[in-house]
Amino acid sequence: MLNQAAESTSTANSRPSPEEMFKKLDSDSNGSLNKTELDVWAKDFASMTGQTVETTNAISTNDTNGDGALNKTEMDTMMKTLHDKSGANADQAISSNDQISQLKQLLEQYTAQQSTDSSKSLTSYI
Repeated sequence: MLNQAAESTSTANSRPSPEEMFKKLDSDSNGSLNKTELDVWAKDFASMTGQTVETTNAISTNDTNGDGALNKTEMDTMMKTLHDKSGANADQAISSNDQISQLKQLLEQYTAQQSTDSSKSLTSYI
């Protein structure tokens, strides 16, 4: 019984493969994603990641064969680029979080010091 629950949880939580997602998005089954199909993906992508994708630009940037749509290879290239960008954004967010932590520590030190010696200004801790 527990194995069945674990299996159903695993299945419920597993994501479709990139190939399955591509086939699902390719509503006309022609092997490529046109702007309308890509718009559907971009809306879902933005709701999951907070990162927006301008689909006209995405097609013009990644459409290497010039057919006005993205085939699986072109979509994979675009996804890799987005992944690389999101990694850079995550690094920036971590850096911002580090800065916030440092500011909090400085403020805590200042507050603690103010209770014993009010002659020091906040700038003396920076």
